[in-house]
Amino acid sequence: MNRKNRTIKEEVWDFVEKWPIYQKDLSDPLLYMGDDERRDLQNRLLREQLRWLDEGSKYYQRKFKEVGLCPEDIRSVEELEKVPLTYKQEYMQFPDDFFLTFKNPTIYDHLWQVTYTSGTTTGKPSPFYSTSHDYYAKLLQCRRRSKVAMMTPDDMQLSIMPIGALPHIAFYGVFDNTTAISGPGIMTCVGTKHPQFDIHNSMDYAIEAIRRFRPTILYSLTSYARQVLMRAQEKKEDFSSVRMILAAGEPCSKGLRDDLRGRFAALGAKNVFVTNAFACTELQGSLAECWEFSGCHNSSPDLFYLEVVDETGKRLPDGKQGLLAITHLNRRGTALLRYLTGDLVTMSREICPNCGRPGERLIPTEGSSYAVRTKDLIKVKGTLINPAVIMEILASKPQIDEYQVIITKQDPKDPYSQDRMLIRIATQIKEKNEFANQIVYQVKNISEVKPEIEFTEAKNIYDAEVVTKAVRFVDRRPKIT
Repeated sequence: MNRKNRTIKEEVWDFVEKWPIYQKDLSDPLLYMGDDERRDLQNRLLREQLRWLDEGSKYYQRKFKEVGLCPEDIRSVEELEKVPLTYKQEYMQFPDDFFLTFKNPTIYDHLWQVTYTSGTTTGKPSPFYSTSHDYYAKLLQCRRRSKVAMMTPDDMQLSIMPIGALPHIAFYGVFDNTTAISGPGIMTCVGTKHPQFDIHNSMDYAIEAIRRFRPTILYSLTSYARQVLMRAQEKKEDFSSVRMILAAGEPCSKGLRDDLRGRFAALGAKNVFVTNAFACTELQGSLAECWEFSGCHNSSPDLFYLEVVDETGKRLPDGKQGLLAITHLNRRGTALLRYLTGDLVTMSREICPNCGRPGERLIPTEGSSYAVRTKDLIKVKGTLINPAVIMEILASKPQIDEYQVIITKQDPKDPYSQDRMLIRIATQIKEKNEFANQIVYQVKNISEVKPEIEFTEAKNIYDAEVVTKAVRFVDRRPKIT
């Protein structure tokens, strides 16, 4: 193999050359292309994608006409600033208008899969369509992502991701990844039970599967993983086979990663790589970490172009926090141009100090989190706070079994009464007053808001057998009309 890109570290090249499945992708833009060659590829793909949008996207046909643009006006990714931003509200309102239709479709242009966005402000799930063309591209993306994280075809991958009412990208993670690299995988089918069809399995079943099948890689929701590990510690299980866990669906701060790693160590697994790659439906996957907090790599810059912009759509320099905008470069189903995901992020294009790869990386932007949801920045007692920073403090406390932050009013019946921050905590610690004072001091110091502490049982906060994901932050203040 020609080690063309000399920035890539030797141990990365050695890993790629060891596994034939990774040698197959000789088009990998981060391994084999220089900056200019990669940018030329993106420009060519963008021009082709714009033609597809002009032909088959009802939304962008209207948008181009409104602003007086045609595809020939945009010849490079640098010129994307001419294009108005696409907002999530527009997509949620008319999701089918973003699905491409073609005058002469090929066999690869037919619908393959539908997944749904979640966590929208309206609560209404929005379908995201993928054609056969898109699914093949997704498998290539999965292979490259696995390559970045140094996952091998010999790894046994096991999912304790819940199966829910709507298909989501995290649930398909093991299936897609193992398909992409031709490796073994197991789905444990846990989650909230269906009212009619008894197909879900219990947490103890998932723990037994880990013991029985000896996986090296686990997939889980962040909060559910911690519940499983705590239960496994009670049962004195052996998880010594595990070397990596992909904790997804929620932020996983440094404190929480350390907590998970410590629990794995108590179960016999040493130096577990706890990864919390940035993911969203619009990427149909995640941007992988090559190591913890080294940054989330865009391993397929021939599929996605990422920008960090301000509210007007002006592109911000690297290192500056702003809104993440995604442009698809090679999609045939739901296709988006300068789409705002609703995340505040920070980007770097410097060579990764861990693996030596060039290209786009999201780097930690708030504490040890890669992204902050713009809707999560709220005012409490007149002070703008980021709840993620408060939750990072709580997640870093190994004495805390479960926690929840609630914003309410001193008088719940009076919407004009003073704001109140309540932190509910489940812990086995005996000196609760001293511990509460410590939490109050740290939270007030970082948010300028003094919280109240309430101690309760863990199941009153999060019962994994009842709900899929822990609700860590709740704003119960009545809306003032």
